[in-house]
Amino acid sequence: MKKRPEEEILLKGKRIYLRKLKLSDVTKEYVGWMNSYGNRYILNAPVTNTIKKLKQYVSKKIKNPNALFFAIIDKKNNKHIGNTKLEPINWKKKEAIIGRVLGRRRFKYKGIGTESSNLLLTFAFKALKLKKVDGYVLEENIPSVKSNIKNGFVVNNKKTRKQYLRKKWRKLLCMTITSTKFKKLFKK
Repeated sequence: MKKRPEEEILLKGKRIYLRKLKLSDVTKEYVGWMNSYGNRYILNAPVTNTIKKLKQYVSKKIKNPNALFFAIIDKKNNKHIGNTKLEPINWKKKEAIIGRVLGRRRFKYKGIGTESSNLLLTFAFKALKLKKVDGYVLEENIPSVKSNIKNGFVVNNKKTRKQYLRKKWRKLLCMTITSTKFKKLFKK
């Protein structure tokens, strides 16, 4: 029996919901997102992706107990519009790294990334009882930097570094938020 979309929802926001990412989410359109110029800020993505490479990547992440990978779904039409993740999760230290990508262009620059991160941070701090979450973002990716700031992240200069990416040295900001600060800011 096929699950109804509402049975797959794990985290529900105003405009989106998050559900576990599935191999069936890796489509030609998905590959297009990962290869588009608009997603040039994806730090660990190869320059060119294929369905085969991405299915292998997603399969590995789904099976990894130290990774939680979610699809970002538009509530209006139940369309997969991006991904967000906590990975790696250090269960002993109660820390993780957050990441996200919005694939569908019309959903960018509208606060969807901020909303998806807020949902995932609420889950990380309330359900998983994590104490700290870091997010790595290229300094030049101003929309992501601003989005992280809206969610209470601050730049952690001790972990900020340079990274060689796409034939150029770039400044990689480490942005951090603690459970205490997040709960204080968002009363969650």
